[in-house]
Amino acid sequence: MSGTPITLIGAAVGQAVVGLGILVFGAVGVVYVVQGNAASLSSSLALAAVLVGGGGFLCYFAWGLVRRNEKSRTPVVLTQLFALPVAYYLWQSGSPALAGALAGVAAIVLFLVLSPPSTAVLYPDTTRRRSAG
Repeated sequence: MSGTPITLIGAAVGQAVVGLGILVFGAVGVVYVVQGNAASLSSSLALAAVLVGGGGFLCYFAWGLVRRNEKSRTPVVLTQLFALPVAYYLWQSGSPALAGALAGVAAIVLFLVLSPPSTAVLYPDTTRRRSAG
């Protein structure tokens, strides 16, 4: 793992936090279904499956950043860009603490994954060509 910049590791940690949070919400949904507290069994199971699957994918992309896989960068950037409007609507619905945390994590992950050290590690050929020409 030597040579992986702290910016990329930080972005991976932030992405993993978001992914694990979504996994937890999915697991809570499964618990509600098992306990019989769900209003609609089919829609609750579908939502729980989407949340668990989506959270798993987000964690997988975080792992891809740790492994310096350039194909993980776009899903991470898109995830954080989608998180910003979600944070806005959380704020509007009366959850300012959750909204602030989500927006903060999204902004930090975007900054870290788009920073020059992360870009240099994920796309070494592109950065070499720019500096040579």
